[in-house]
Amino acid sequence: MDKSRTPRGLTLSLTFALLAGSFGFAVHTASAAGTGKLPVERLGKRLFRETRFGHFFMAHSNGDVNTVLSSGEPLVDAEANYTGDPATLPDPMQGQAINCMQCHLGRQDAMVAGGGNRAFTDFAVHSPIPPRADDPGHNYNTARNATSIVGARVHGDADHMLHWDGQFGSMTELVAGTLSGRNFGWLATEQAQALHQVAEVIRGDDGHNSLARTFSGGWRYRALFQCNPRVQAEYRLPARFCMDLKTATDAEIVGAVAGVMSAYLQRVDFARDSMGRHTGSPYDQFLIANRLPRSPKAGETPLEYGARLLRRVEALSNPKFVNDGRFKYHGQRPFAFGSHELHGLVMFLRRPAGPVITPEEVAQSGIGNCVACHAPPEFTDSMMHNTGATQFEYDDIHGEGSFANLTIPDLAQREADPDAYLPVTAAHPNAAEPFRRPADASAPGQADLGVWNIFANPDFASRQASLREFLCAIDTRRFEDCGSTDAELLDRAIGVFRTHTVRDMGDSGPYMHSGHFKTLDDVAMFYHHAGEHARDGLLRNADPEIQNIALEHPDLPDLEAFMASLDEDFQE
Repeated sequence: MDKSRTPRGLTLSLTFALLAGSFGFAVHTASAAGTGKLPVERLGKRLFRETRFGHFFMAHSNGDVNTVLSSGEPLVDAEANYTGDPATLPDPMQGQAINCMQCHLGRQDAMVAGGGNRAFTDFAVHSPIPPRADDPGHNYNTARNATSIVGARVHGDADHMLHWDGQFGSMTELVAGTLSGRNFGWLATEQAQALHQVAEVIRGDDGHNSLARTFSGGWRYRALFQCNPRVQAEYRLPARFCMDLKTATDAEIVGAVAGVMSAYLQRVDFARDSMGRHTGSPYDQFLIANRLPRSPKAGETPLEYGARLLRRVEALSNPKFVNDGRFKYHGQRPFAFGSHELHGLVMFLRRPAGPVITPEEVAQSGIGNCVACHAPPEFTDSMMHNTGATQFEYDDIHGEGSFANLTIPDLAQREADPDAYLPVTAAHPNAAEPFRRPADASAPGQADLGVWNIFANPDFASRQASLREFLCAIDTRRFEDCGSTDAELLDRAIGVFRTHTVRDMGDSGPYMHSGHFKTLDDVAMFYHHAGEHARDGLLRNADPEIQNIALEHPDLPDLEAFMASLDEDFQE
């Protein structure tokens, strides 16, 4: 559900923030293969696949939440394929209507030619959204690539932050906002109808469909959410999710649904051992084989751990390589970590000696500085940065240097005419949102500026304190308010996006918020050029760490090999 067309006004935001507190849940560490054993996980998986929450089903069901549609939603006829070969893939919801799995797949197309395993993401460059004749401006796709949500519970010492632009502060908020947003076909002015549709499905479900039989033993949603004592223990929800559906409001029911789905999604994780350490990738097995440290010590930051790991790796005199297996979901590629992956790991972890790279270090090359934002073991700092991805997408379409000349309004200009610049929300349903759209040859004033759309935007009031600290941390490296003005931080927010993990990238392409890069080779080449651009002062609003990347063409294949060694046979 990590996309960009989920409008949310201030009132709804506050409502769901309160509901998130009412339906809190404990976070557990579990391997992906172990999900679905608890009642809340079973029901969460069912709700994640529920096809009756969207606008299309409501409009074609004649008020009967248990009807079988005579024809499915056109959007789910096929999955768009970012490789283009073939152009489309089988869609697991064909003949039905949209649900969360539409954009967050697992093994559904793992064995399909041109498809593959997915780590809870889709195959599209920009995920499609349900077309609406009364919303002609947004009839085709989201602005962004749907990211993997595996391991989304991890956020280090920073606040929890979800979506590429930090729009949501919790999984519960994200789920509730998605169910009532444009990704499910609802317009910004239809949030009350959206809540009512979800609530009516929960109230009126008869338990006869395949999802009910597979995940709930045929029990109706009503029995499960009312915690009927006759429900078997394997399906019985914890008391904190129980409610009287006769008296509960639509918003309260949606809050409970979001809480259950969030509890399930928080357990969707990569393979870990009983101590919470990663075990599933060739890289992890290399660490185990060589008795290398696999996680930070008490009081050690991930960046400090990365530096310690680098020292230990460079001191290996006779490394034990991993070369005795094959992936199940990555074609015929060996499950291996050899000399090329090791060299790539060293480059990934290597940083300049000082805060700014020297000309001598640039000439030496082999300094990836990737660890600055993707420190192990999670391979993300859970922060926000401008890597230059928006600029490269824009310049590839409009010409080198075009993004540097793009006119972007300051805070005063934006406040004077919010409909001209800001995203669609319930408070601004007719907003043009030119800076929350992908670059387009026919629209030179259009680009995706990321956090710029959310920060200092009163329609997202509950996110402002947290986003201030994220933006301050870009320069200070500390997650705290730096005292800068909103106007100053808004300029700092241009092109800034959330840092995602680079674990299991083989199951989550295409890459970056724009989906602009199809392969790991494309990603490595992008960072090679981004480092050069930043040092030459050509990268607009560049994160300070980007200038410290010094990679030449001969370095890139080994760096790609290392990143591929972070893949694992993710199963949900």
